[in-house]
Amino acid sequence: MHASDHPLLPRLLGYAGLLPFILTAGMAAYDPHHGGLWQNLLNQYAAVILSFVGAIYWGLAMAAPLSRAQRNGMLVWSVTPALLAWVALSLPSLMGALVLVTGFAAQLIFEYWHKAWLYQWRWYWPLRMQLTLIGCIAIAVGNGLRL
Repeated sequence: MHASDHPLLPRLLGYAGLLPFILTAGMAAYDPHHGGLWQNLLNQYAAVILSFVGAIYWGLAMAAPLSRAQRNGMLVWSVTPALLAWVALSLPSLMGALVLVTGFAAQLIFEYWHKAWLYQWRWYWPLRMQLTLIGCIAIAVGNGLRL
């Protein structure tokens, strides 16, 4: 059985992972009295998820048949999103949101450059694009960014 044969669980988990993005962004938009609280919760969750998607590359670096240079590059990248997330949490909400969205965009660019390893799972790239787009829109809306 190949990993691409059963994409249902990753899709369900990925879409379920969007719920905190959507709920906190919605609450930030519709409850301006407590908007700062919702923005903080949204940005904190986004930072956790950004760290998570970077960590995927730690696992790939350990498991994939790579050259030493490729492995080292993946290991270095794998911690970069977590560092960006940490910096984002130290900034005011709007600036932090911009760093988070930039981090998610950088992650997609990195994944595009390394798609050969990811395309063994045909469902991965379209799912990551959808999840990232919706997550970034939620970050923007929840932090009052104009799209």
